[in-house]
Amino acid sequence: MNLPQDYLRKLEARNGYCGCPNLRELFEKRKQAEILELICNGFQSESDMDNPRQEDSAFLGDYKRNAEELNKAAEQYHVLLTETARRGELRFVLHDPAKAKPIGKIDYREVPALVGDGSDVIISVHCSSCNQQIDIAD
Repeated sequence: MNLPQDYLRKLEARNGYCGCPNLRELFEKRKQAEILELICNGFQSESDMDNPRQEDSAFLGDYKRNAEELNKAAEQYHVLLTETARRGELRFVLHDPAKAKPIGKIDYREVPALVGDGSDVIISVHCSSCNQQIDIAD
């Protein structure tokens, strides 16, 4: 059993939405990015991206546009996430994946130094009003 990956999947399953009005815009951005991600995944499953056929050029153009929109939407979401954290409307919890448990709260300014490519750190993001987990920082 790969405990850190199992724990991460369990944490991701807890992600949700809350009705707190201060997070409404953040959730709208997240939903937009999730829809674009689903569209892009659909494009990838419908075409051989490594060996495209000539007749796939229009299809691949649509995929490229959607992928660019996805990147932009993800950037906008992360900018808004940072702004929301600065206003104190989010809280961040550091987890110990080896022990499969939370360690404690951390300041949002600590997050960028802890996450990134190759990092095995897990940080959950919560609404500071109702404590609903809304995301995992990665």
